[in-house]
Amino acid sequence: MRASHRTRPAARRYREVRVRTLEEREHSKWYSRRATEEPSATTTTAEPAATLDELPPTKGQTDGVAAQDAGATEGHVTFVENQKGVSFDALFGPWLEGASEVTLTDPYIRVYHQMRNLMELLEVLAIRKPGGEDVSFQLVTTPDHEDRARQEGYLEQVREGIAPLGVDFSWTFDGTNSIHARHLVTDTGWKILLDRGLDVFQRADLNNGFSPTSRHQRFRQVKAFELTYLRATQ
Repeated sequence: MRASHRTRPAARRYREVRVRTLEEREHSKWYSRRATEEPSATTTTAEPAATLDELPPTKGQTDGVAAQDAGATEGHVTFVENQKGVSFDALFGPWLEGASEVTLTDPYIRVYHQMRNLMELLEVLAIRKPGGEDVSFQLVTTPDHEDRARQEGYLEQVREGIAPLGVDFSWTFDGTNSIHARHLVTDTGWKILLDRGLDVFQRADLNNGFSPTSRHQRFRQVKAFELTYLRATQ
């Protein structure tokens, strides 16, 4: 009678990934220096979120330089809940460089804080555009059926406010209510897929002129969101 032989199961292999806290994501340069002096703890975890240090660096105004020459690259970035250090200039600025026409599609640009986000994006475009040149920016959104007059009033204020800075702002309402995807498209060939649209910041007291969070986006906490940068085939 033959003796039965049991096959020993293969040993499982684990991949060790260093855990990064929220503070490490926000200040990765400082923590990377400390990591060379201290042993790092490891464990299994999901892919870590991106940090602002991994985005192209913020650059000053350039004269007619195409977006790809200003540090913009294709890719995907993820930000975690309560993260700080995020700004529209870091998220969008390099991809807006050299653009003369920009289109934002977002069905939810209706209430005050959403209009404030829109205005802050337009300010980035005004700073990034070549000096002395005008840029066209069109918003495609849906009408606010609860208070369309208020919505149009805000949009008109945005148009009047940004016009002296050389940005020609206009908007179009999609009455079919069929748009859902949110994205930013430039005539230089960039398309940015917006997970939450522009509504990435948590609520802050934007009416308090003495609060740093009302004046600088980098001091605000964000909601968890993702962005994807795509380059059109030439």
